[in-house]
Parts: sequence; structure tokens; C-alpha cells
Amino acid sequence: MSFKIVESFLMGKHNNSLLCEDAIYYDANFAAVIDGATSKTDFKFDGKSSGRVASELVCEAIKTLDCKSDVISAIELITKKIFDFYKNNKLVGHMKANKADRFSACAAIYSQYRREVWVIGDCQCFVNGEVYKADKKIDNILSEVRALYLKSEIMSGRPIEDLVVDDAGREYILPLLLKQTIFQNASGASEYNYTVFDGFKIDVKNVSVIKVIMSDVVLATDGYPQLQKTLKSSEKYLKTILRKDPLCITSYKATKGRVLGNVSYDDRAFVKIKVV
Repeated sequence: MSFKIVESFLMGKHNNSLLCEDAIYYDANFAAVIDGATSKTDFKFDGKSSGRVASELVCEAIKTLDCKSDVISAIELITKKIFDFYKNNKLVGHMKANKADRFSACAAIYSQYRREVWVIGDCQCFVNGEVYKADKKIDNILSEVRALYLKSEIMSGRPIEDLVVDDAGREYILPLLLKQTIFQNASGASEYNYTVFDGFKIDVKNVSVIKVIMSDVVLATDGYPQLQKTLKSSEKYLKTILRKDPLCITSYKATKGRVLGNVSYDDRAFVKIKVV
């Protein structure tokens, strides 16, 4: 049994590949999309954002995975890859104390040997005729707060053209975006906890494992507001949203919108495979 790549697409919100924090990886055994978390601080490593470094490290780790790896061993190896990077660059203490600076990423990974899709964080996939999307409650709340703030600015007379240049809503929720990292890979039961690769322990119970029965599988990052079964239809829906609602406060509410000069509100990655 094997699989083949039917469609693959990667685009940064800045239309600049050097700034893109998403990534795509595939070989004979695995296919994956990786979503490097949008940086919330000015912390950089070797000129790269934390999200960019995270996506690169996850790709490097998947490349070394044994083809028979299960989800637990894969998570452990990827986590160790990031933690070892901290250790080798004397960043462990800093990252323990500053969660917002961690090299963080989500991923959707297809294992050919296991015929499974593993979803870590808020990436999404189309498997067995269904869309799986693990929305974060905390993001949904902050998206509503951002929308409320920006709509109040518009009703107060501020031109939408100003808000496309200067996302005052993003600035308004930024303190909470920084504060929310306390729930990142947090232990214990909380409705606000969320899971990412960041070099520290992940609770596997929060990872989705989907057995692949049908042949078509789509993996995508959350740069697509509504995942479709083809790249063309996913792109068409995204473009409709960006045309109608560039601030992302009505048709699709998000923690950020499309800034003037950018091609979208977020980086995006899309891979469609056929299991044969």
C-alpha cells in the first residue's frame, strides 16, 4: 500500500516564502502540514520568528520518524527535537519562564503504515468524507472580543480603511493572547487548555487519531476558514471571505484579519493525498 500527492499548496500571508510560518512535508511514509504559531512577541532566533523555527524543527523530526511509529512515539520524538534545540542553544530556562516565546506549532500528520491521521492542535483535515477541525475555545472567545471591538470602532465613525492598515482589534486582544499561553499544554482539566508542539510534554488524550478508511485525505492548516475536498474550492471559499470580510469580523471571525498589503489573514498549507 502507498499514497500519492494529488495537490499541494503553500502560501504565506505576506506572499513571501521567507516569512511563511506554515510548512508541508511528505515522503514515502508520511505526509504532513505544519502550522507554526503566529508570533505574539518580538522574540526571534537567527532572524527567524518562533513559528518559523518551530515548523522547520517539526519537519526535521518527521523526516527521522520510523515508518512504523505510532502517534505516541511520533509526539515524543517531535517534542524532543524542539526541547533539544532549546538545550543546545541554552534556551531551556528562558522557554520555561516565557511560554509566549516558545517555538510552537500544530500539525496534521498522515501515517501510511498506520493508515491514520494525527491532529495535534488546530490544524484540520478531510478524512472519510468528513471535515475534522479542532477549534480552540479560547480563540473563539478572543475572536468575538476582537470583532466586538472593531465593530464598535466602525460604529463610532472610524473608517474600515484605517482598520485594515492598523488592526486595533488585534492590539486590543494581544494582552489576552499572551496570557492564554498559560493554558498551552497545561496539565489538569480546563476548558481553555490547548495542545501544541512546543518542546514540552503533550497530553496524548488531547490529540485526535483518525483511522483512514476512504482513499482521499486532505490535510490543511487553519489558514483555510472552511476546508473543502479540493484546493480549488478551498481557495475559492477563502477568497470570498477575504473579499466580503477582510477584517474577519462577520462572515468569519478570527483573532486577526488581512492587513493591507498581505494576501490573506494567515499563512496556509494544503495537501491532498490518495491512498492506493
